[in-house]
Amino acid sequence: MLTSALVVLRLVLLQDAAAPAQPPEQAPAQSPAAAPPTEPAKPAAPATTFGELASLEAFEQALRQLPNSTDGKVTLSSIGTSTAGRAIHALRVTKEPRRKVPVPSVLIVAGLDGWHRSGSLVAAGIAERFAKETRAAIDARTVLDALDLWVIPVANPDAWAAGATRPQESAGRVGAGIDDDRDGRIDEDAPGDINGDGVISMMRRLDCPSDAPATRVADPADPRLDRAPEGVKGELAAFSLLVEGLDQDGDGSVGEDAVGGITVDANFPHLWREFAEDSGRFPLEAPEAKALAEFIRAHPGLGAVYVLGRQDSLARTPNHERRDVTGRTPVFIDGEDKGLYERIGTLYRESTGIERARDAAHEGSFAAWCYAHRGLPTFCSQLWQRPDASAPPDEKKDAPKPSDEDAAAWLAWSDRDRGGRGFLPWKPFDHPTLGKVEIGGWVPGFRTEPPASMIPELIPKHADFVASLADASARVRVERVKAREIAPGVTEITVDLVNDGRMPMTTAMARINDAVPPLRLRAKVGIDALLSGEIERRVDRLDPGSRASATWTVRRAPKTHIEIGVHFPNGRFDRVIVDDDSLLYGGRVLEGGWEW
Repeated sequence: MLTSALVVLRLVLLQDAAAPAQPPEQAPAQSPAAAPPTEPAKPAAPATTFGELASLEAFEQALRQLPNSTDGKVTLSSIGTSTAGRAIHALRVTKEPRRKVPVPSVLIVAGLDGWHRSGSLVAAGIAERFAKETRAAIDARTVLDALDLWVIPVANPDAWAAGATRPQESAGRVGAGIDDDRDGRIDEDAPGDINGDGVISMMRRLDCPSDAPATRVADPADPRLDRAPEGVKGELAAFSLLVEGLDQDGDGSVGEDAVGGITVDANFPHLWREFAEDSGRFPLEAPEAKALAEFIRAHPGLGAVYVLGRQDSLARTPNHERRDVTGRTPVFIDGEDKGLYERIGTLYRESTGIERARDAAHEGSFAAWCYAHRGLPTFCSQLWQRPDASAPPDEKKDAPKPSDEDAAAWLAWSDRDRGGRGFLPWKPFDHPTLGKVEIGGWVPGFRTEPPASMIPELIPKHADFVASLADASARVRVERVKAREIAPGVTEITVDLVNDGRMPMTTAMARINDAVPPLRLRAKVGIDALLSGEIERRVDRLDPGSRASATWTVRRAPKTHIEIGVHFPNGRFDRVIVDDDSLLYGGRVLEGGWEW
C-alpha cells in the first residue's frame, strides 16, 4: 500500500466513488445451529505499493521510489512529455543493469485511456514484483536472466488527470479542442452533470420530435436496460438515448462538442481514421503517440509488447479475417499468425483466468500499429473480466430473456454483489430544451475498472502471464558449427540455427511489410576464397522448434581463421570463428551486441 508520506489523495476506484451511497448490507441473523461451516480464509494478496488508485502525483512519487527500493534493478527515465508538459515515465527492470551483452526485452504499456487507470497500477505492480520478488516466487522459469522488462505505466498522463471529470468516451482526449459539430466554436457544448448527482451519465428523451425520433424501448426482461424495437411485433420506439448535458450553443443537439482534441489510442498510423473527430489532423500528432513511436524505433531489441487497455487479443483470439476496405490489410492480425495468438491466449487464460472480453476498435490504436507496422508480437488485455453474479434468491420460471445478455449479467453482478453501485436508477428530470427526460444508466467506469479490492490480486496474475510470455519468446541461436577439411587448404563450414522458443522468429506481418529484417549469415571472405555458397545467406522464417543451415566451402590457409557474422532480426550481432581448432572441436560463437 502507498505509505502515508506518499499519499496525496487516496481514492477508491471510480465506480465506488461515483455511485450513490449505499447502506451497508446486513446479513440475515442465523442461529448457531444453522450457521454454515466456516470456510478457510483466502490467502492474502501479495503486498504491493500499487494496490490503490491514488492521485497522479502520488502515483508518480511511488514510481520515483522504486529505484531506491529494488537494489538497482529498476531505473526510471522519461520518454517524452505530454501535451500539458507532464513527463511520460518508463521503468526498466533488469537483473544486470550493466550487462555487457544486451538481451531482448518485453514492453508493457498502460494508461493510454483516462478511464483505465487500474491498468497503470497493475503495470507498475508487475515491474515492482519482478524487481523485488525472487524468481521462484513469480515463476520457476528464468525471466530476467534472459530478458529485460520495460514498463510505461501511464502513457497518457493528461488523461489520467482529467479522466474522472469526463465521460468515458472522451476521457482519453488530449490537446487543443476540436470543433466536433463544425459550428465555428470549440468545446462549447460538452456533456455535463445537469442533475447534480456527481456523475455524467445518460438521458432517455421521452418527448421525441419528428426530426429526432425515438429509437429505443425498455427491455421487458429488465426495464432499466433498452433495446431496438421489434417492428415485426408492432413495437413502437418510446425514447432516444443521449449523453447527459445541455444544448449550450442552441443548435438543437446536446453534448455533441466534447472537451479535448485527440484520442491518443486512435492517433497511430495503422488504419488511421482520417475524418474521425478525435483521431487528429495526421498520425502521431499527439506528443504522447509520437513519444511511444520513437521509443519503439529506438529499441529494436523488443521481443513482445503487452498492452493493458481497451482492446483484447488474448481472452478471445482476434478475427484474422477482418480486413480494411481494400481487402488486403488486416484490421489487427494476419491469418498466418492465428496459431501464435491462440498459443499465447492459452497461456494468458491459464495465468489470469480471464476468458471474457468486450469489443473495442483496433483502428489507429497503438497495439495495431506495433503489430502491423513494426512487426512486433503485440498482445492486448482488458485487465479483468465481468465476475459471475451470485445466485439469485429465487429463480423466476418463464422470465423473458434479456436482449443484451452481457449487460444483464453486469446488472445482476451490480445488484447482487456490489450493492447496486454499477447502475443509477432512471429518474425523471425536466430538461430546459428537451422536455421530459429520465437520467440514469451505467455508472461510468463500472464495466471497465475493477473494484479496488481486486487490484492486488490482479498484479500477480498478470505478472505470471508476463513470465509465461517471456518464457515463450523466440530464442534463435547458433546450435552447432561444423568444420572439416575436404582438401588441402579447403574447408567446408556449416552453421546450424535453431529456434528454441515457442514464438516464431518474426511475425507474418513483419515478413509481409519488411518491418523486421531477416536473419543474415555473412561470411567474411574474399570472393576469390569462396568456392561454394553465398557470401550472405538470409533466413526469413524460423518457427518454434525449426532449424536452418548454411554451408560455405572456402580456401583457408593454416593458422588463419574465417569469421561469419550472425545478424539477428532484432538487431543482435554475434560472430562465429572457424580456425584450426574448429576441425576438432567445432567453431567458436562469440556474443557481440547490437549492430543498430
